Amino acid sequence: MKKFIDDIKNIDTSIVKVMYYGFKFSFILCIISTYILFLYVLNPFSHILFDVGYLIFKCSLMFFVSFFTGALATDKIKKIYF
Repeated sequence: MKKFIDDIKNIDTSIVKVMYYGFKFSFILCIISTYILFLYVLNPFSHILFDVGYLIFKCSLMFFVSFFTGALATDKIKKIYF
């Protein structure tokens, strides 16, 4: 576990910058989906609205995880080959 935390702390700054913008994008999608789901709770007239909000929420979480794992993998590859 300590090695994993040290790997996260030692990521290259350019990779951290891309990861940071990816996290911001994921957070914005999460806020949008939360608002859509909130509107559905207030007025549940269409299940399509629920499905859209739920789908956007799942996508935002997947983007978050993808940016995090992509940053770790890119950092490992960059340290090995360059």
